[in-house]
Amino acid sequence: MAICLITGLIVTPCVDTKAETISVPYRYNGKNYTYKGSRKNATVNGKNLSLSTVPVLYLSGYNMGPYYELFVSSGLKAKRTYSTKTKVLTLTYGSKTLKMTLNKRTAYLNGKKITLPVAPKYIVYRKSGKGRILVPIKSVCSYLGLTYQWVSSGSRFFISKPSSSNNMSGTGTAQENILPGYTIKLKRPSTINKGTVTATDDYHNRRLVLTMPGDLRQFYSENKPEISNSVKFTMSYSASANQTKLYFKTTTINGFVVKEGESDIYIKNAKPTSIYKHVIVLDPGHGGSDSGAVGNGYKEKNFTLSIVKAAKKYFDANSAYKVYYTRLSDAYPSLKARYDFANEVEADVFVSVHINSAGATATGTETLYNPDRNKVKNGLSCYQLAKTMQTYVRNSTGFSNRGIKERCTRLKNGLAVLNHNNGPATLTEIGFISNPTEAKKMAANLSIYGKAVYQAVVEATK
Repeated sequence: MAICLITGLIVTPCVDTKAETISVPYRYNGKNYTYKGSRKNATVNGKNLSLSTVPVLYLSGYNMGPYYELFVSSGLKAKRTYSTKTKVLTLTYGSKTLKMTLNKRTAYLNGKKITLPVAPKYIVYRKSGKGRILVPIKSVCSYLGLTYQWVSSGSRFFISKPSSSNNMSGTGTAQENILPGYTIKLKRPSTINKGTVTATDDYHNRRLVLTMPGDLRQFYSENKPEISNSVKFTMSYSASANQTKLYFKTTTINGFVVKEGESDIYIKNAKPTSIYKHVIVLDPGHGGSDSGAVGNGYKEKNFTLSIVKAAKKYFDANSAYKVYYTRLSDAYPSLKARYDFANEVEADVFVSVHINSAGATATGTETLYNPDRNKVKNGLSCYQLAKTMQTYVRNSTGFSNRGIKERCTRLKNGLAVLNHNNGPATLTEIGFISNPTEAKKMAANLSIYGKAVYQAVVEATK
């Protein structure tokens, strides 16, 4: 038997069990589905609940559970009413009254309009024949002022009444207890001032990194984050830098939003397209052992990296864009790694930057696209993206206009990053490194070309 610490308030025994994989056939909105995933075990007010016939399901990124078993018939004894006509479910606990409507995220807490992270759903468990309204457990706990804790060991969550030191009654809200819509919560040590935590999206390693000053290993060993079983938490300490790093690793590349409360840190993690307005991938061609074209004392891989880094400065200042980079150093990602990366984040736009090479007199800027994979996303096609990119980049170089070129397998001149991207993709050749005049001009104006790439993406995604 293990001792599980619940937000520093309650010590509750829990059973060390491995997460059991379950298959749950159910019916929702007239259609049959089957949920497959780990069984979520529940302890409410110190009592382990049996939810074998009405198990918790992990849907739309949230643990959804039967409200009646969790909040009404359990030791919490919340009051409830349900109107079959309006499909409004009302839960009352203490001074909190939460009104939710089936299949709608809009809800009301003590008469004030709020937004749930996911709408309540009515489902029928096909094995038991029981119909239940499922609600987002963590958020409902938050709004009712209840203590919620997830313990990945044993795949178990705990719900309990708040202690007097954490009473959420009165005019206060449950926001500081559990912030609705956020999926991870951790305490911030009292020694760490608000605003001093650094968050880094280490997306190539599929993780978020929080950096704090000091040795906090003991603190976070005793105050583990509330975290779903799809995220792995680890930490490390550097004595030389006197700082602790907290790692939240996900199985796929996720977007992250970090918010600090007065004493806690909240993290939202979900697929990038559900968090950010625009998701872009910029690809500096070549890198590492692959220099690309070489001429007049210059290397293509250095030019492309400098151009993309210049574009990055502008994107960093524009919160409407989340930009992923296939490389930001002298490394070589394979061609497959580049387009797989773009497809994993479901990029709205993929732009590859290259430098051309031919004879010493060859000149001009051109942009390539695949006419046989002229993907359209948010109204933008590969051709439209190529056209916009060509206009802005060519205007910035002043080189001759070589136009938009078709590159595909059918024409026997296909390119991997254009052949396999699932969204709008282009490849722009800035100029000719083999031309002494163009090579020298490019070397002096790489930041200008980076700004043009930024402007073209913004224009194309309006």
